[in-house]
Amino acid sequence: MKNAFDINRTLRRFLPDPIEFCCLQARTGTLVSGSVALQFFDRTYYPSSDLDLYVYPSCRREVGIWLLSQGFTFSSRSPQHLCFSIAVLAMTSSRASIRSGIFNTYKFLRQTSNGVVSVKV
Repeated sequence: MKNAFDINRTLRRFLPDPIEFCCLQARTGTLVSGSVALQFFDRTYYPSSDLDLYVYPSCRREVGIWLLSQGFTFSSRSPQHLCFSIAVLAMTSSRASIRSGIFNTYKFLRQTSNGVVSVKV
């Protein structure tokens, strides 16, 4: 069982240091969701999946900055600012963006030897 459910193996596809990410998760309450969570429990592999993270609004800046420090680039979408730090501050000051408890989503991309991986926060 120890080898069957190896979260580091699952996360290594997206993140250069899964253990450091798990420390970030513990500190910020970040949750892995979507197809990556399903793949972990199902022990399957979807080659085109991205990593979806649920992050408390108060921690989204910290998680985004950590991703940037890990070689990711912020991929803004309209009307987000091109710079993540400015985009996240703009959303913090604008409560009008709240929809169903979700403030906003931020997309980060990183080139790996297997292609580009995507993380959505």
